[in-house]
Amino acid sequence: MSIDEDAASRGISARCPTDSWKRGISADEWGPDGWCLLHFVAMAMPPALDATSRFRFVSYVRTLAFVLPCYACRRHCHAYFESLEQCALRTRWDCVTLIGDFHNAVNVRLGKPVVHPDIRSRTISVECAISSYRRFRESVRRACPVFTTDEELECFRGHFRMLRELLTESDRPGSSNFSR
Repeated sequence: MSIDEDAASRGISARCPTDSWKRGISADEWGPDGWCLLHFVAMAMPPALDATSRFRFVSYVRTLAFVLPCYACRRHCHAYFESLEQCALRTRWDCVTLIGDFHNAVNVRLGKPVVHPDIRSRTISVECAISSYRRFRESVRRACPVFTTDEELECFRGHFRMLRELLTESDRPGSSNFSR
C-alpha cells in the first residue's frame, strides 16, 4: 500500500497539512522554519564525513519520520529516507544535496516550484542561508511584528555557530560530544 493509499484509508489527506492543525500548528507555520533547520544542519556538517558524522546525520534525518507534526509528512519522510545508504554520504555537499533533493521531492508532491541543483550549488552557503533567513523573518515581521527582533537573529546566528563548533569538535579524536 502506498503512503497516499494508507493516508486515504485512515481518512487523512496525503497532502499537507493534515492532522497538524488539530494540535494548533499548520504545515504553513512549521514548514518554512523546519526546512531552514534541515538545510542549516546539512550545511553545518564537516567538509568530509567520517563514520560517526554519517551515522549522526542519517539518524537525524530518519528520526524526522517520527516527530514531524503532520501524519502525511511523517509517512512521506519515512518512505523517502528508509532506504538511505549511510555510505553514500561522504561530504557536507552530499548532505546539502540530500536535503535539497528531499525538499524538491516534497515541493513536486505539493505542486510547488523546485530549486535546480545547479542553482543550489551556486547559492548554498552560511552567509546566503542567513541572508535568506533575514528575508524570511522580514516578511514575517511585516505580517506579525511580535517575536522578530534583531536580537532573535543574533541568537539564531549564535545557535548556528555553536552547532557548527559542536559538530566540528565532535569529529576530533577522543571527543565525547554526541556519542552514540
